Amino acid sequence: MRYKLTIDRNLTNCSPELQAVSTLKRWKAEGKLNLIEAEAKANLFSEKRALKPWQRGPSKAGAGKAKFDHVASVLFPSRNVQKLNMLEINDVAHMIKHHGSGNEIFVTGNTENFIDGGRRERLKAVLGVIAMTPDEAVRMLSEIEGWK
Repeated sequence: MRYKLTIDRNLTNCSPELQAVSTLKRWKAEGKLNLIEAEAKANLFSEKRALKPWQRGPSKAGAGKAKFDHVASVLFPSRNVQKLNMLEINDVAHMIKHHGSGNEIFVTGNTENFIDGGRRERLKAVLGVIAMTPDEAVRMLSEIEGWK
């Protein structure tokens, strides 16, 4: 089985490189997994007209695509979607792009916005997205596949 992972760009550009990130990159080079680097700034808005998050409409069951307000409510349940800051909007955009890519695991060092406070569990339950730190991803794949 070939796993498909999205990795936060901040993890691939940190210095010194994290051991787990080096391992994931090596596994990619060995053909064991697909490792897609998230864009620095995920862009959901068209160049012609930037829609406000609340103008995107509710998520429809079975639509197959995550909508901004739906993902924002999963990541930031206590926040008003209309009052998210640009970093939060970017986090929502990253999750929408990951969800739409069909990748299985979202690897991030941003535990505050993607893992902590029940976010990991909500992402899995609502969107089917598995969010992990690099160490968790390496540990899981090592256990399942026996990779070193």
